[in-house]
Amino acid sequence: MVPNTTWRVLIVDDSQGDDVSELLSVEGVFPDALAECRICDQFDQAFSVLDSQRVDLVVLDLRDDSIELEDESILPGLQVYEQIRERRFVPVIFFTAYPQKVDDISNPFVRVVSRDSPRDLRVAVQALFSTKLPQLLRHLNEELRIYMWEFVDHHWTDMNRSNEQTDISMLLARRLASTLSRESIRRFLTDHGQAAPTPNDLSVVHPMEMYVIPPNNPELLAGDLLFLTVSEKEEYWIVLTPSCDFEQGKAHQTLLAKCGLLSEQTEFKDYSDSIHKKEDPSNNVLKKLKSLIGDNRSGQRERYRFLAGTFRFPDLVVDFQALKQVPTEKLSLDNRVASLDSPFAESMLAGFSRYYGRLGTPNLDVDLVMSRLAEKMQKTKNES
Repeated sequence: MVPNTTWRVLIVDDSQGDDVSELLSVEGVFPDALAECRICDQFDQAFSVLDSQRVDLVVLDLRDDSIELEDESILPGLQVYEQIRERRFVPVIFFTAYPQKVDDISNPFVRVVSRDSPRDLRVAVQALFSTKLPQLLRHLNEELRIYMWEFVDHHWTDMNRSNEQTDISMLLARRLASTLSRESIRRFLTDHGQAAPTPNDLSVVHPMEMYVIPPNNPELLAGDLLFLTVSEKEEYWIVLTPSCDFEQGKAHQTLLAKCGLLSEQTEFKDYSDSIHKKEDPSNNVLKKLKSLIGDNRSGQRERYRFLAGTFRFPDLVVDFQALKQVPTEKLSLDNRVASLDSPFAESMLAGFSRYYGRLGTPNLDVDLVMSRLAEKMQKTKNES
């Protein structure tokens, strides 16, 4: 159970800040607590609040009616928004009579609500907090606070040498990395009622744990998923060239494996046909689809690898036989949609190496061996 807390809301509105505060002060709008609203009726007041206080959400008007604008494109609310982006990350809701002026910057963490629909403001707040991002940001801050007071403060006197004291920055960075570990994030999600594998069950992963999105390495890496146009057809391909070759400048050619759509695979089509006919898929249909998703396609276990889809790309099936080489210089980092995280990238390369490194040998004649064993047993029986 998540303890009650107070969510701090900064309202930047020249004339209707009190009305906005009243809309947001109703129980149930924010999860687990009410909102504590701070109103700035002058747009430039928002900067000092952002610099000096913790803010969980900004509700922002676009126009200051007390100012006569010569250029309608330079709206005070947009200027505040740009300053917010430079100062910190905090979710923003534009609550304005001119929603069309900011519709193009709307995203899951920047919402746009018309003044004509005040109830939609509450809906936007609930939708934003349902992403759990505000809760995650607070969780990270709390983890650092606890660490600084309960560890660093108690052990500071033990760190007498200057190099030991400068180690604090490294310790703090490592602590932050720890709070973002798989187990920690799973614990956070389950504590907040989200579906996720249990923190200690490392035998299964959530699909999003497999990827880095967007990719952040300045070079191509093994396991990078690319979206390319090949023969006038848009396709997904995954990089199989070892990462060290890119880092050392040795990869003049990049080896790629094609990623087919799961929706085009026979196993999925059979499953889909059953659903469309409003029939329960047979056990055989379910078994084949599960085998494909579990990298155990019947008779071709090593050849295919399943990649669970995300908001950036659909479910895919990697085919280690559908290969091509492309001059590395012709591949752009802009083609990357995701990178397989460790150890999944290494596992992909290992699977590829096993598939092409396997040694083909004739199958043993099992019937002949069984016949010889039967003859031997019969001979032993006759001699006894």
